[in-house]
Amino acid sequence: MNNLFIRSFPSAWIQDPEQSLGLAKLILNGSPLYREVVNQLYSFSLDRNIRQNRGQWQDWIDDTFKLMLKRCNDESFVNALTDFQNHHFQWNNMRYLPDAGFVNLQKQVTPLKTFISEKPTIIYSSNEWSVGRYEMDDFAKENPEINFVLINGGSNFGLWKDWNDRAEPVAHQLFLICDTVRLQDIFLDKLNKYIIYNRSGERIGVGEDLKKAVSIARESLNPKKKELNKSTLQGIILFLSGSMLLFLILFLAYKYRMKQRLKKQTQENRLRWNNT
Repeated sequence: MNNLFIRSFPSAWIQDPEQSLGLAKLILNGSPLYREVVNQLYSFSLDRNIRQNRGQWQDWIDDTFKLMLKRCNDESFVNALTDFQNHHFQWNNMRYLPDAGFVNLQKQVTPLKTFISEKPTIIYSSNEWSVGRYEMDDFAKENPEINFVLINGGSNFGLWKDWNDRAEPVAHQLFLICDTVRLQDIFLDKLNKYIIYNRSGERIGVGEDLKKAVSIARESLNPKKKELNKSTLQGIILFLSGSMLLFLILFLAYKYRMKQRLKKQTQENRLRWNNT
């Protein structure tokens, strides 16, 4: 099961999902075929070109997933595939935080939500224990207003803890004991990327550049003033124009009325003068 979603052969050069799966069927069979199909369907669902034509392919991708769940007799594979689909859909929620039993250096289960409170948070997950570690520590020292969380995975907690104790990390360290689930099954395309959350718990960015991630996190501490959109600005202009036009009409009416009153008063004065 640990190799459930490992790609069996490269097929990125095929742009048509149906043709790509057809090629997989010619080469593979059984469980390896199912693994390859899952990989390809998920890759296609993330592909930029496929997303632009989502109406054409999304129903086909969904139907293929359903067919696999219906025909596959491997219960463990079906359960894993169902979890895989759930993770994929959960990440569509900008407030989603995986809760997979991550443990800290004291081997205490520590949910990711505990780090997102008063500070924005940058999360990085990787199976390579040394990747990103010292860079995150450097940025953690320079940016105490941001939480930095590094998540590693593996089968040997003791070795990971000893390695961390020697490294004297500054960023928060979490570990996933990879027995039934792996980091790549949880974070999917966000593995080895920096995931940025604001202090309200909303995901505001995902990228491969830590410096840019820090910049996004810091900007969230000083939210920009709301800018007027085009329709609102047009509404304000129309309101002001209407108000000015109404004021002008009232002013001209008042001026005309005063002019008529003055004219009437002048005529009355002349009549009085003539009568005398």
